[in-house]
Amino acid sequence: LSPDTNSKTDSWDQNWDEETPSWFDSETTTRTINSVVKNKRYTTYECFNSSDEEQRQNVIQEIIQTESSYLDDLRLVQKAFINPMKKSDVISEKDIDIIFVNWDDLVTVSLSFNKAFTVRWKNTAGRSIHMISDILCQQYTSIYEILQFAVPWIGIVEQKRLTKYPLLIKNLLSYTPKEHPDYQNTLDALQVATTLCEQVNEAVRQQDNTDKLEWMQRHIHCDNLAEPLIFNSLTNTLGPRKLLHMGLLHKAKSKKEIIAFLLSDFLLLTAASKPIGATTSLMNFEQTLLNSNCTMYKEHYFFQPMFLSEVKVRVERDSETGFSISSPKCEISLSANSSNDRNNWLKRMDIAQKHIRDTEKSRSHSNQTKESDNSVVGRVLISVMGGVNLASSDEGNLHSFCEVSLGSQVHRTKTGNSSHPKWNQAMQFRIKSLSEDVLCITVFEKGFFRPNEFLGRVEVKIQSIYEKCGESPVPHVIRLPLQEVSRGEVVLKYSLQLFK
Repeated sequence: LSPDTNSKTDSWDQNWDEETPSWFDSETTTRTINSVVKNKRYTTYECFNSSDEEQRQNVIQEIIQTESSYLDDLRLVQKAFINPMKKSDVISEKDIDIIFVNWDDLVTVSLSFNKAFTVRWKNTAGRSIHMISDILCQQYTSIYEILQFAVPWIGIVEQKRLTKYPLLIKNLLSYTPKEHPDYQNTLDALQVATTLCEQVNEAVRQQDNTDKLEWMQRHIHCDNLAEPLIFNSLTNTLGPRKLLHMGLLHKAKSKKEIIAFLLSDFLLLTAASKPIGATTSLMNFEQTLLNSNCTMYKEHYFFQPMFLSEVKVRVERDSETGFSISSPKCEISLSANSSNDRNNWLKRMDIAQKHIRDTEKSRSHSNQTKESDNSVVGRVLISVMGGVNLASSDEGNLHSFCEVSLGSQVHRTKTGNSSHPKWNQAMQFRIKSLSEDVLCITVFEKGFFRPNEFLGRVEVKIQSIYEKCGESPVPHVIRLPLQEVSRGEVVLKYSLQLFK
């Protein structure tokens, strides 16, 4: 199959609504972004007298246009390749998913990035974007961590694009004065972009891990899950998923074979379609397992991977090879092939769980290390009370949370389980610029095995909070409609305190 390159893009656009899945509504967003960039080219020189600021606006325009073009590329691949393949019956839908790994995730994250730009433009006074790098800090990680899972020929293009971003941000930084309220955010964005380049280069060298995850996708049947499990994908909080260890275990009493897979975010216990038997090495085990199929192991009517953040491991003192693994819904007693094998499993699970704890700890303490106390002029106290009539592409049970950020400071609420969640979570943010700081409120549907789904975003300027409530200690309640979605609102309670 080849794309219909002789057709006009306009004819594709006419059929786009018929062929596009419900989650794919990027056309309006892309056109809005293109309109933003086009209009800003005519207003930059009218709004700014400074030569540096003119150059800074040009760099901002290039960043926005780059992301808009990328979203167009995703749509083009969908129209020219994925949809015709699905209609042709020449290749199965399962094989299409293998070829275009994580395409839904690419689109979801790209849409979130573009919509963040759109919301910022709509809420910016005048026709030039004064603050941009806080969005870059928030969005870069989620976008670029999954690019390595795209098809190889897209990956090459994206590797060039990825190396372009540190250069763009360095250029942006050179035109951003140190006293500019976006200066620290730009420094943070440069660090993130540089780190992501290194991570992608490292990921290229980890093809063996990718091959094993793709084997798992083909040979392990994971039915009855709340959402599809794509092994070779982005985890919810730990970046790209990694296979840390795999091996043969047995149930302690029945001696039934269990094929265990330890991944960076969960432990998966499976049963092979045929006996594996004793193997002398991990290499022999992998060769024996190569032509087998596995299904998730069933324990007391419970089908579910065991999330490492919830798993507890207990060593059986009266056995050299035994240990127990428990989660909130399941407990199973296992036996390894030897004491060394058991110790190896225990060590690897301990390292994986420590990495999860350290990652969460790093996120919770990042606010204290990224901001300088000398530049803080006050603080804003926020209580995220709840959401109202939230929309989701999944008509099932909605697991939503709210992420609130100010610059590089980020806080999240707990997860609610309805379209009208009651979060009732308090948080505070340090203010560096009363006139320029922006409070960003984004609602997501939590993904257990995939990136979170965008459910809307709204921004509130700290200046507007000050104008409404001053420094009164009495909290004000506000109900804000979410932007870039069909429906949904968030309810906040806030108060402001300026330091004398």
